[in-house]
Amino acid sequence: MKIKSLIACLVLSVITFVSIFVHAEDEAVKLKSFKIKNGQYIAYESHIADQSKSTLILLPGINRGLDSRDEAIRLARKMKLNFVSLHFSLHPESLLKIPAGETPAFKIQSYSSATLANEVDALITGLNIYKPIIISLSYSSTVSTELAKTGKYPLIIETAPMIRFDESDPQGGAVTEFWTSFFNLNPFLGPFFSSYVIKNTYTQYWNSKLPSILASYPETEPVKSLMVSAYTELSYAAHGFDFRKQKFSENTVRFFMLGEQELENRLELQKEAVNIYQNSTARADAFVVVPKAGHILPSDAPETYLQILKAFAENY
Repeated sequence: MKIKSLIACLVLSVITFVSIFVHAEDEAVKLKSFKIKNGQYIAYESHIADQSKSTLILLPGINRGLDSRDEAIRLARKMKLNFVSLHFSLHPESLLKIPAGETPAFKIQSYSSATLANEVDALITGLNIYKPIIISLSYSSTVSTELAKTGKYPLIIETAPMIRFDESDPQGGAVTEFWTSFFNLNPFLGPFFSSYVIKNTYTQYWNSKLPSILASYPETEPVKSLMVSAYTELSYAAHGFDFRKQKFSENTVRFFMLGEQELENRLELQKEAVNIYQNSTARADAFVVVPKAGHILPSDAPETYLQILKAFAENY
């Protein structure tokens, strides 16, 4: 069935840290843990140099969040920036934090971008973060979009944002949407079959990626039985997302960091989203294109990335 082309949609458009999985340094990372509820924990790393100043809330890509294995985080510490960098509860680093005997939350509930946004909000509240600045990264533009709806966060910086779930394969996305609409003609069984086929496609994809992830991060071996289904849930949570269709709030300032060497089709979508934002809010100069950087901005240009964030943090 042509719906199988979905494999090239969301997961290929938002694999934010594949190259980092391969090239990350082999060093111990002692992540902290924040409990949302039983079976739902967030692994995170933080550095609060001055509690009275703004804190960068670094959201993750689809694979994982930034941590001290990444040059950007090491530089952030040297620059004495306040930051909290988190992994969603569906990421393996967070799954490792679930105590023995507790059932992972995703096994008993469905996840959505709003669920992930609630995790971010809970962490910010739980850590008593003063003046948070939300920094999305690729996949997590789906989550920053939900956070923008709350009106609680006046400034959100979108880094190499994912605009559509199928942005690297629009033709495949069109086929997927056709079959989804076809299934949904049956109001009783259609949604079930549509969900089943889409999740099965994501499951096949993550099954194929699991060996390389485990090879790069052997410490995740204890939760390998959970990883494929967790990543599938993470992918499905963003299925159908289109950043351009949101109602941009006047109360939330958005700034976009784009990579000069981003994939052409993806960069076109990003610039289209920026234009929609600027036109709907009457704000100009809402983006910057970072030279010599592709989709993985914190890895491709960590110093430039952090200098931009520092400027916002010092003037917010």
